[in-house]
Amino acid sequence: MAVEERYEPEAVHRIIRRAMHIEQRESLSRQDLIEAAREVGIGEDLIDKAIAEEEGAIAADRKQRESRQKRLRAFQYKLSGVAILMGALFLVDAFSPGPWWFQWPLLGFAVFFAFRARNLWLHD
Repeated sequence: MAVEERYEPEAVHRIIRRAMHIEQRESLSRQDLIEAAREVGIGEDLIDKAIAEEEGAIAADRKQRESRQKRLRAFQYKLSGVAILMGALFLVDAFSPGPWWFQWPLLGFAVFFAFRARNLWLHD
């Protein structure tokens, strides 16, 4: 007697995605999902619950991406302001007598923005 092959949920997901790709289908309708679930013994109520959970996860991912984009834009805006300030300080230093001092505020801002960049990428 042959043993029936069984697949873990992750493998099932990948197999279905591959089959959809081969068939060149971009998506399934709710009714298609219900029919496919019925064939493997999953009730419509569970599919509805899974759809609701997936929609919640998609909304949470979208919110997280939007928040990250907002923080990235704020970082870029502040960095461009500091770049203008550093340019002005460089010009003042270049046209003033005495030793160079421009590198010290530049070093301070570089360290500050290095920590800000680290926080931006680590706190996702």
